[in-house]
Amino acid sequence: MAQESQTGDVGRGSGESGIRGPGGGTRSRRRLSSGDTAEQVRAVKAALIDILGPHERLVTYLQAVVLWEKPVHSVLLYTLTNCGFW
Repeated sequence: MAQESQTGDVGRGSGESGIRGPGGGTRSRRRLSSGDTAEQVRAVKAALIDILGPHERLVTYLQAVVLWEKPVHSVLLYTLTNCGFW
């Protein structure tokens, strides 16, 4: 015999599914269609461009240092970071 949750038929046929959370309760999650997903990706991309746009040079420089494209700068950053933790 199948057990029925306390909330009844959570989202049957409505695109939602009941999911057990870490606290034992249930929460519902809406399944996104590909159109909704593409729209969310565009919104996140626009938000990131707005936030990081003015700092593009700094972000590009830090990326080059982290990826060891500028070895001298990378060694200095590595050394300073380790000294900071000691």
